[in-house]
Amino acid sequence: MDYTYRERHGEAIYRFKNGMLPSDFFRRNVVLSFQEDAIGIRLRDVIGVDNMMWGSDYPHSESTFPQSRKILAAILAGGAGRRTGQDRRRQHCPRVQF
Repeated sequence: MDYTYRERHGEAIYRFKNGMLPSDFFRRNVVLSFQEDAIGIRLRDVIGVDNMMWGSDYPHSESTFPQSRKILAAILAGGAGRRTGQDRRRQHCPRVQF
């Protein structure tokens, strides 16, 4: 998205203030969630760990409930929490809740 913004002015006519890029806007305003899909963890370096959160999607039928705690424990036992910096983020990022 940054390439189109920078290189194709005719297609991306909107301009952010202060030299901000679309990826900057994304990082500042968008949070993506995952439940038990492995791709959610694998894409953490692309998405950015500060823009990720785990969710159970309760009470919808595709939710992880009533196995949410077990699934989250399995994800974290695999080291995902340590690799993504989850423990560090819980200390200073109030929007991350488990």
